[in-house]
Amino acid sequence: VGIDIPAIKEFYWGFVILEFALIFGMGFARNKPGLNIFMLFAFALVSGLTMSVLVGHYISVGAGNMVANALILTTVAFGALSVFA
Repeated sequence: VGIDIPAIKEFYWGFVILEFALIFGMGFARNKPGLNIFMLFAFALVSGLTMSVLVGHYISVGAGNMVANALILTTVAFGALSVFA
């Protein structure tokens, strides 16, 4: 279930460190057009890859209902805040 990329599992902590480096890098590249957008998309990509390992683990151990519950609660909170705004 989900995306299973062995390289991400093998170098998981490297991806986490890269994620933090991109967070801090975005702060330094805030006023540089082009580079700031690239770093934002790179951060989104790396965050998704690292999150896929965690979500896949929860699903594989039988806690898929927890993942679904988080998805539903996030959707409800986003919808409620969008209506409020």
